[in-house]
Amino acid sequence: MTTTEDVFNAVKSSLLSNKKVILYMIKETEGETPRKKGAVMIVSDDKTIVGTIGGGKEEKELIDNALALMAFRADVLPSVWTQIVNLNGVCGGKMVIDAYFYYQNWSSKIEADLTGLLNTYSSSSYKNRVFIFGGGHVGKALVPVLKSLGFEVNVYDDRKEYASLVMHPNATNVICAPYNDILKHVKLEKNDYVVVMTYGHDEDVKVLEQILPLKPFYIGCMGSRKKSALTKDYLIRQGIDEKIVGTLHSPIGLDIKAETPEEIAISIAAEIIQYTRCRV
Repeated sequence: MTTTEDVFNAVKSSLLSNKKVILYMIKETEGETPRKKGAVMIVSDDKTIVGTIGGGKEEKELIDNALALMAFRADVLPSVWTQIVNLNGVCGGKMVIDAYFYYQNWSSKIEADLTGLLNTYSSSSYKNRVFIFGGGHVGKALVPVLKSLGFEVNVYDDRKEYASLVMHPNATNVICAPYNDILKHVKLEKNDYVVVMTYGHDEDVKVLEQILPLKPFYIGCMGSRKKSALTKDYLIRQGIDEKIVGTLHSPIGLDIKAETPEEIAISIAAEIIQYTRCRV
C-alpha cells in the first residue's frame, strides 16, 4: 500500500534530484471505480511511478500524458488542473482527478503545501494504529500483512521470546509486559484497532476486560464459536455493557475456512478491511 509518507518522500526525492513530477489525486468518483477519493499516483519525468489510481488503460493514458507534458518547458504548464476520466470498460464509472505539477527546487513552501494537500485528500481510511496482543504464530504472520496495508503495528506479549523485534521485524513497536496491567504500558485511542490472540483463554479475557470499555474502533479476538460465546457471556456477567461486548469481533476474521497461521492472518486482515470500508 502506498502511504502518504511514501508519496511525500517520492515527490521530495524527485525535486531534490532536479526531476519534474506530476501528482494525480482522485478528487471524487461516480459509479463503479477501481479506486476512490484520495488515491494518489506520482509520475516523474524519468518514468518513475509511485502509487496507482486504478491501473488499466486509463491509468496508462494519464502516465503517457504526464510524460508528454513534462517534456515541454515547465514555465508554460499550469501548476494545477483537473481531468475527468471516464471508465469505458466493465466498471463504467467516472473519476475526477486533480493534477499537481512540481518542478521547482524543494523548499519549505512546497513541503508545507504538499503536507496540507496529502492531509486533505488522504485515501488511507485505516485509523493508523493496530495493537496485537499475542505475538505467537498467527501474530507473526499478521504483522507484515497489516504493515503492508499501511498500519503502525504494535505487538504486546508477556513472553520475552515472542515480544521481540527479531520475531517481529515489521512491527513498529514491541512491548513485553504482563497482561493484567496493559493500560500502564499502552495508551489506546478511539481510532485504534485491537487484535487479541494470546496463548490462553484467561489471558484473552484479561486483555478484553481492560480494552473493551475503551471502545476502540475495531476489536477482535481469536477463538472458536464456543469459546467466543463463553467469553462474551463472561464479560457481560463481569459488568461490561452488553452493547460494548456486542462490538467484539469473535471469532475473528472472515470465514474463508482458514487453517494455517498465514491463512488466518489473511482472514483477519480481510475482515478489518471490510469493517473499515463499511464504517467510513
